[in-house]
Amino acid sequence: VSAGEFQGQDAMRLRPIKVLGRVDARPQRAVDIGVGDFARLTGYNVDLPEGGVSPGDAFTATLFFRADGPAALPYTRFLHFWSPELGMAAQADSEPAGGRNPTWAWTRGETVVDVVRLTVAADAQPGAYQLRAGLYDPASGARVPLRTREGEPLPDDIATLGTIEVLPGR
Repeated sequence: VSAGEFQGQDAMRLRPIKVLGRVDARPQRAVDIGVGDFARLTGYNVDLPEGGVSPGDAFTATLFFRADGPAALPYTRFLHFWSPELGMAAQADSEPAGGRNPTWAWTRGETVVDVVRLTVAADAQPGAYQLRAGLYDPASGARVPLRTREGEPLPDDIATLGTIEVLPGR
């Protein structure tokens, strides 16, 4: 029996079963970034608080991946809210979909929706911050190679998705 392992006379352990639901959501902003040999980042949404973002505020970013199949490893997704001049204002690292849809379980043709909530540091300085994403192997720290649609590698294997202004505190 190749579906699992016998655990005794009348028990058997099966591999996890994945049930795919229909995903009707479409990204507000389209991108086309190759993620290793197992996926493409196809777009993202950003939902900001009314009136803009200030230190201490939270906002949501949603990443959309189109899987070509499972990854060899359980990669961790990072999302950074960073400025070259001002540093890191927020970051979130986790397996996609909060660990409910790890990269090793992705199936060909699946749309993976990864909703991430970021809270801007209370001491973040006003200014322009970049929203930057990627994936890495948590065991080694090695980042998954990212490529443009034309196949060119992205610097540091980071996808810069856009810039958001942090306003002075209220």
